[in-house]
Amino acid sequence: MLAGPLSLALTEASGPALASVEAGAVHKFKVVPKDSYGNIAVVPEKGVSGVLCSAHSPGKGDVQVDFVRNDDDTFTGLYTVALAGGYHLKVLIGDQPVKGSPFAVRSNILRGVKLNIFCN
Repeated sequence: MLAGPLSLALTEASGPALASVEAGAVHKFKVVPKDSYGNIAVVPEKGVSGVLCSAHSPGKGDVQVDFVRNDDDTFTGLYTVALAGGYHLKVLIGDQPVKGSPFAVRSNILRGVKLNIFCN
């Protein structure tokens, strides 16, 4: 198989955690780096990064995304959101966004969690 240069236009990120999540739970998505021929490209583990940024308060409450290399040279991104709200999830290889990034993510309150709200 002939390997070509990395193609961010062909690199895919997928999974429900790229659209809607529940606050307080760990969420996963998959990144498949591809070369210009559509083959899975080998990318250094430190080469994939991500950050989940608040859509309403940029720079506040940002959540780092952890990445784990899978046996097939794809990556699993993992993150937990503490608060409900709108976010932008940036997925990068090097300093360049993958196809579709940033992703609009909506976080809702985790079902079954009781909230105590106190008013003065």
